[in-house]
Amino acid sequence: MKKTVLGSLVIGMMAVSLGVFIFFTTPANTLTMDVNPSIEITTNRLNNVLSVEPINQDAKDFLENFKIRDKNLENVVNDLVDRMILTGYISGGKDNLVMLAVKDDNADPLLLDKVNTLIAAFLENKQIEAKVFNQTIAQNDANKNIASDYEISEGKLELMNKIVDKDDKVTIELLTSASLQTLIDKALIGHDEAIRIALEKSGGGTVVEFELEQDDSRYEYEIKIIKDGMEYEVEIDAMTGEVLKFEADDDDYDDEDSITIPTDELIGMDEAIRIALAKSVGGTVVKFELDLDDSRYEYKIEIIKNGMEYEVEIDAMSGKVLKFEADDDDDYD
Repeated sequence: MKKTVLGSLVIGMMAVSLGVFIFFTTPANTLTMDVNPSIEITTNRLNNVLSVEPINQDAKDFLENFKIRDKNLENVVNDLVDRMILTGYISGGKDNLVMLAVKDDNADPLLLDKVNTLIAAFLENKQIEAKVFNQTIAQNDANKNIASDYEISEGKLELMNKIVDKDDKVTIELLTSASLQTLIDKALIGHDEAIRIALEKSGGGTVVEFELEQDDSRYEYEIKIIKDGMEYEVEIDAMTGEVLKFEADDDDYDDEDSITIPTDELIGMDEAIRIALAKSVGGTVVKFELDLDDSRYEYKIEIIKNGMEYEVEIDAMSGKVLKFEADDDDDYD
């Protein structure tokens, strides 16, 4: 009888030990980190790091002789970012971009924000500026195979698919050499679509301001519309088109203010943007504003292109370009 009980206890302890072993060693979350090297980090359910694997050749070179000191996620992330600084992938004096992506099947919903915060805090301590962009992608075996074939992360492939969906002349193969910033810029829904969504939400009106910003690790369009003495503020996810915020306020614009804007006499937002883009020879519009300056209505437009920022001021009545400046010392490098 004692032998039977003892045997049962041993078997029970072995089963518990096996269960604990499986719990700690079974992958639960897969996160990719893109700068130029693309890296895949796998963690267990406690977010202890199980592996750090290269996705492309740059990452293979980058991770040569890299060893995980311990399984603590914070230490591993800090070690990787520190290594990126030492190898020049992240550096002071320029604007750096890091993209994090997780799959939405069983991923810890807090993992992205946690890693984002770790990277931001580490770089801030090093007095290095960086934008960290979060992305959640769907589980898709076909995309996993395509990403593997091209040696790119599934996060990058998600951006490429958005671009290809908008332009059938572009292929994944053509995009593999594009920079991360270029992919993000081209994957955005664009100011035309964002404004269409905003005007649909407000039921029409005049767009007096919009801006493309990064807020809480995602890109958003912030749009102001005036209509019938009311001001509407609309925030839209720049990747998905989802309306994140919609507010109406009559404090800033009353009926008299609305009447003083001679909308029928203005060239209009579309024409102003066309003139500005012709002046900069293309690019991405990141800010637009209709402003009254020295008793004259002006459109003030900011455009980014190839690491440069262009500021264009246009007479809202005649379409004459009043100011055109280019600057490479900005947040949009």
